[in-house]
Amino acid sequence: MDVDPSSFYNSMAEYQHLIFKDWESSLEWQASVFGRLLEGGDSARKLRILDCACGIGTQSLGLARRGHTVFATDLSAEAVARARREASQRGLLLNVDVANMCDLSTIAESGFDVVLAADVFIYVGDLEPVFDAVRIALLPGGLFALTVESIDDDAGDFVLRPTRRYVHSAAYLRRLASRTGLAERYVKPAVLRAGEAGDVAGLVFVFAAPA
Repeated sequence: MDVDPSSFYNSMAEYQHLIFKDWESSLEWQASVFGRLLEGGDSARKLRILDCACGIGTQSLGLARRGHTVFATDLSAEAVARARREASQRGLLLNVDVANMCDLSTIAESGFDVVLAADVFIYVGDLEPVFDAVRIALLPGGLFALTVESIDDDAGDFVLRPTRRYVHSAAYLRRLASRTGLAERYVKPAVLRAGEAGDVAGLVFVFAAPA
């Protein structure tokens, strides 16, 4: 059974920044990494981005600061409220709503240049509904950027570790992308999160919808 993070993050929304060694620095670092990756070398390019599992805004806030139009959704109402408050305190425009990334039809907006799902698939094993939802939300040529904590391809599609975190194989992600008509544009090992307990490593993928 997939782990449902909504009740946990509702209770932890006010403290979620504490899982990071330095949350403010992480905001800037992640925005820089994802910004350069998604802008394709053109920092003046402004994108319409859906962060479909935004949490308290760890990626959304920095991307909004770079001038992108960011729509931030999450299953946790309390996390969304925190993201809204953090944006307001920084003078940033962030369009926020409560939504399940497995069914993005519930949000009022569609037609995104980018859908981002960063550091969230540790809570979800079966990603087929997510890929289906993202494919519908993307504009032609749009990008799906995601991160996973990974396992070897011969270990299976995904595994729930004793830590109650899911890990996924690259082969599984590539198969889902192929099934939904998304083409691989980028993959690279990366540090996904710098925390007090040490760095968390995984993979960053970018898939593209047909133009």
